[in-house]
Amino acid sequence: MARIVQAFGGALTLSNTYGIVTSTFDINRRGRAMGFVGTFVALGSVAGPALGGLILATGSWHDIFWINVPIGLIAIIIGVFALPKTESRPGGEIDWFGLISWSIFIIGLFGGVFIGQQVGFTTAVPIIGFILALIAIVIFLQREWHTSAPMMSLHIFSNRPFTLGVSAAVLIFLSNFFSVVLMPFYLENARRFTPGQAGILLMVFPITLVIAGPIGGFLADKLSQATVASTGLGIIALSQLGFVLFLNGTTPIWQYILITIVMGLGTGLFQSPNGDIVMSVVDKSELGIAGSINSLARNLGMVTGTAAATTTLFGAMSHFMGYHVTTYLPAHPEAFYYGLRVSFVVSFIMIVLALLTSLRLSHVLRGRKLK
Repeated sequence: MARIVQAFGGALTLSNTYGIVTSTFDINRRGRAMGFVGTFVALGSVAGPALGGLILATGSWHDIFWINVPIGLIAIIIGVFALPKTESRPGGEIDWFGLISWSIFIIGLFGGVFIGQQVGFTTAVPIIGFILALIAIVIFLQREWHTSAPMMSLHIFSNRPFTLGVSAAVLIFLSNFFSVVLMPFYLENARRFTPGQAGILLMVFPITLVIAGPIGGFLADKLSQATVASTGLGIIALSQLGFVLFLNGTTPIWQYILITIVMGLGTGLFQSPNGDIVMSVVDKSELGIAGSINSLARNLGMVTGTAAATTTLFGAMSHFMGYHVTTYLPAHPEAFYYGLRVSFVVSFIMIVLALLTSLRLSHVLRGRKLK
């Protein structure tokens, strides 16, 4: 219940962030503003595991949650004074039917995936979950297209640049979470680093992201946003190939750090320009729904990436060993490295799809002036 409350508060915050930034900054400064916002949003999501490892190395798991209390209080105080004041708006109806059907879809789909990893995808519980998810998403789509007050206005997806930008965002977060999920296995289980040491190494990516994000935003204000985003995706693709080719039990740590820096640089160059495009191609009356869908794309990519990474890893390890595997096998590290290579090949394919999407977006935007 506490985690549900935490997620509810996070959703209220993140879904409105991009809309506030877009309405506050003009087109000439919006790229840099999006750069900072995108950087720290991504930083929070990828630095969590690293900071968690560092905290656990010196304290208990309770400290991971206690640290959020002063941070939250400081954020509330800053928000009261810094966030723009807007006129009150008339309340609208809540699409409870759409909310419930969407919730059943998410719970059925990902519940089926994670339970299926443990008991097999052909058993009753995962199959029931997938069937519920399929029925729920059909009902949800029908409802949202025909109701006057939808939870998610699907008509916004008729805006082609918006749809392409959101699609690329889903793919990049999906790919990023292959690294976020699999690297703790690699560093702690395979390479025998302590949680504190692994936490320090996992911080390389978010630190690079903090540096690269504003650079991506600055370049977005000076150059074509889609071109900068596509360049970033090309750099990320190189990092995934680096993980496929060089990551094993004897890889020098400097090589791991270098490949991770390349991935962080590419991610920083992509996120700011792409976020700028997504929020700049919609009408100002649609900033709220555009921001919420942008946040949904990020979260959907994270959850899907977690499911895809673990499913691919354990599926490949099971294929290698010839029996069902659901965890790291200390006696057979070669199975893990096989699964790791297969996983990053899948991640590389996701980045290539994102790059093709971004290149298509660049073509669609050619000659079009952003708002």
